[in-house]
Amino acid sequence: VVFATEAEHPVLKYDWRSDDVYIERLPIEGMDLSDLNAGASVLRAHSQGSLDDVIGAVIPGTAKIEGEPGSREAVARVRLSDQPSDAETVAKIRSGIVGKWSYGYERIGAPETAKDKATGREIRTWAAHRPFELSPVPVPANGRTHTRSHAAGSESPANSGVREMSKTTEAPAAPATPASVRDTADALRAEIGYARLRDAPQEALALLDDLHAR
Repeated sequence: VVFATEAEHPVLKYDWRSDDVYIERLPIEGMDLSDLNAGASVLRAHSQGSLDDVIGAVIPGTAKIEGEPGSREAVARVRLSDQPSDAETVAKIRSGIVGKWSYGYERIGAPETAKDKATGREIRTWAAHRPFELSPVPVPANGRTHTRSHAAGSESPANSGVREMSKTTEAPAAPATPASVRDTADALRAEIGYARLRDAPQEALALLDDLHAR
């Protein structure tokens, strides 16, 4: 799988200590792959609540950076679960219906800061960071990630040319809102207030990511 690329894809993050939204940058050359190469877990969309969230593992020694400067990719081979309880998720990955990836990480050291001329937001760049898990996800921060098995010559949905949804695109509403989603929404409103959730959706998304990580 390709779980990160060098192409620019700024990500908004929320700093709950200062109540600021900033642009996070994590250069691919500063990626420490030691945890992945020790056999890190493949999780169900970053969930870490129980062992049931583990749907596979990185094959030790397979995580690496490939390509030429300017177009490098972070890749790894993964082994997926054969347990019946994981069969539906694994089948979607194998067929290409789920083909996008993300990773959990620890930022190392203090960031360098600068100002984004277009938005005025602070840019924080960490020279080093350490991924500690990989996850197939419904909507990634980096839309260029993919399962390489489906990247070329495949007729799977992951390679059908359908345009990726942006973070502001609304998916079709489910008949009922799951309790976990309601709980997260309540936490989001409690931290930033309904007005910011309504009027500043990008900032709300950044905080939602931060709440999920916590």
